[in-house]
Amino acid sequence: MVEPNGLTGITTALFRRGEDGRAMDIVLIGATPGAERAARLTLQRLGQLPPLPQGVNPRQRIKLQLLLDSGYDAGAFKKKLRDMLAAADEANRRFAQGAAATFADLAVNP
Repeated sequence: MVEPNGLTGITTALFRRGEDGRAMDIVLIGATPGAERAARLTLQRLGQLPPLPQGVNPRQRIKLQLLLDSGYDAGAFKKKLRDMLAAADEANRRFAQGAAATFADLAVNP
């Protein structure tokens, strides 16, 4: 995400997917006023989010990290993006393993 005023950094957004598919109950962490405006605008522009996977609680909070960059240092931006994507892949893998273990436990111990 690029903010036109040279804003850089990472802002974390926690939110829920509303019944209409839009982000709701948004909480921003580590956001300066400019980053908060940029993050809220980005979440508004997302529009309708896809449905959550079957079995996921519809009240589940979604964590989204927004990488703000003015574009002055493309190399640093790309490295940070790679690092963030690798961390997200690991978190998703752990979540999937936990969900599988929970489902397996429920199947064995209804």
